[in-house]
Amino acid sequence: MKYIKSLTEIDKNDVNIAGGKGASLGEMTKAGIPVPPGFVILSSTFDHFIEVTNLTKEINSIFESIKPELSNTIETASEKIEGLILQQEIPEDIKKEIFGNFNKLQAKFVAVRSSATAEDGSELAWAGQLESFLNTTEETLCENTKKCWASLFTPRAIFYRFENGLKKTEISVAVVVQKMIQSEKSGIAFSVHPVSENYNQLIIEAGFGLGEAIVSGSITPDSYVVEKEPFKIINVVVNKQNRALYRKESGGNEWKELEPSKGSLQILSEKEILDLSQIIIEIEKHYGFPCDIEWAFEKDKFYIVQSRPITTLGNKKEYTQDITDINIEKTIKEKSWVSRWAGSYTFLSCSFWGYQYTNSIKDILGKGFESVVFVHKKGVVTFYVPEKELFELGTFLAKKTIDNSEYALKMLTDLKESTDIITPLLKELSLDIPELDLFRKFNKLFERHLGLHVFMKKTVDYLPIEFLNPLLHNFVEVRKYSEHIYSDSEVCFRKIADNIAKKEGYDSKFLTCLTSKEFEMYLEKRILPDQEILSARYDSSLIYSSLEKPHETILTGKIIDDYESIILGGTKETKELIGIVAYPGKISGKCKIILNPNEVSEFNNGEILVTGMTRPEFLPYIQKASAIITDVGGMLCHAAVTARELKIPCIVGTNNATKILKNGDIVEFDTNKGIIKIIN
Repeated sequence: MKYIKSLTEIDKNDVNIAGGKGASLGEMTKAGIPVPPGFVILSSTFDHFIEVTNLTKEINSIFESIKPELSNTIETASEKIEGLILQQEIPEDIKKEIFGNFNKLQAKFVAVRSSATAEDGSELAWAGQLESFLNTTEETLCENTKKCWASLFTPRAIFYRFENGLKKTEISVAVVVQKMIQSEKSGIAFSVHPVSENYNQLIIEAGFGLGEAIVSGSITPDSYVVEKEPFKIINVVVNKQNRALYRKESGGNEWKELEPSKGSLQILSEKEILDLSQIIIEIEKHYGFPCDIEWAFEKDKFYIVQSRPITTLGNKKEYTQDITDINIEKTIKEKSWVSRWAGSYTFLSCSFWGYQYTNSIKDILGKGFESVVFVHKKGVVTFYVPEKELFELGTFLAKKTIDNSEYALKMLTDLKESTDIITPLLKELSLDIPELDLFRKFNKLFERHLGLHVFMKKTVDYLPIEFLNPLLHNFVEVRKYSEHIYSDSEVCFRKIADNIAKKEGYDSKFLTCLTSKEFEMYLEKRILPDQEILSARYDSSLIYSSLEKPHETILTGKIIDDYESIILGGTKETKELIGIVAYPGKISGKCKIILNPNEVSEFNNGEILVTGMTRPEFLPYIQKASAIITDVGGMLCHAAVTARELKIPCIVGTNNATKILKNGDIVEFDTNKGIIKIIN
């Protein structure tokens, strides 16, 4: 009987003998992905061990006595079964094969990791349920192998099995043994953004030292978001790391404090982020589905130590363009907003107004808005500007006109009450001001193109779209300088959208949600976005424009209500916490602080679990919780992955939730905004 296979002998079809982890590592090895060399102690070896040590009947008998609703029966059964396995000696023929393959690796230290035959599937992640032992030496290899076998029966693994309907399923466990990578840097990556579920974005989390620190949620890692097409980094969040996990000289691991100068550094350079992203994309393309990946970095080389399907994505792909919502969320939270106007407008109009308010006004007057927001719902757009910047702009313009404070106050009042920010100012301001010379040019341009807009309005229903395109492009330029022509171009575009809709079988109202780039793509290649994407934009979307991002950024989906709620209500309460959204949802409830799950006497259904970080033994409490809050961790840590799998609202990385919140505190929990408010 063969007890072991090299990773080079295993592929994705060998889950039944190598477990999910082992099969995936073998598949990637064969595909040329950089995987540390190693071998798998097959699941049949574990089955043989149970058989020759006469444990089969006893384990089955103990397992049948479990009543999952009574946690003490799980703990008692686990203790008995684990004890039975650890007391037995591994037969000599199995030992001989294990040590023979170990010597072939020519490594002093290896990673020994459990690989269940029901693990790493498309539905269940088994996140952290079984054991791994890093920096294992030859002396501890067999003992750690037995511990991996026994971990199939830990309380958390038994509970997880019952909760997911696997109690009657035959599950075995293989053990992966690989040359240990002494990570200078390590982390996790998702090939699809797990919160926004944007399939065009991947996310990387990184920390110094061994990756177990991130997986367990023991640190709050750096986070990098990369757009796949076009290939670029679109968001970098650097978090301070005070300690890291490293190998002990004698084997095993230990925490070491980091120098403040090192702990504050960005972990991966831009080149390293892009190099790792290429590997992530390659893995996703090879498998053909989104992947949850663990990686390590040693001596200028990346290694992949695990890849499995992401188990928490919904079926609908919400559409996000140009930028991650993390940047927008930060901007929105930091400002107080006021509404300038609302009405029925197309996305092209919003693009124009966004550019006008964040760029043209500043170019012309020397002062403008840093950012503006449009919220689009069912064809109706509400336009928001930052209140402070509006006041500053009004003050700036008033002082340019007259030094009289009463007149300045009148100007501000008119500005806030108006539905347009430029027209009343033109009436009030002196035309002798040099900065306003451009407005005279606008009027001349309007007169020059007066015939154009009249011609286009009359012919738009009859001329081919190709012929109208250059006219429309001129129109877009003209409308930047004249509200009259802008309004007419809006009418023209709606008529063009009607014509496209009839030809392509689209609902014309959805085509009012085309961006200028998408409209040009249709004219050039007859390609339109999926109607599902446009429908989502029409139902609820947010359009964001700033000086840094002059072209509009579009977000869609359920998160828009929460962004508008922030805009309307602000976040001025002092009693609130902000963290990283791991799984969205809204809830109010009572807090329960749990630092050590072994010391908790009672946790009631519906309470909000507050802890430093979750570990697999927290699972019984997570199952009862209405929401989860942690001090540390990123959106790919144990708490985040488990929360998404169980669909429990979760915010991680608050830094100090366990210090600020107390048992019994009532909090309003809104993960869509990343905010926890203390109500009582």
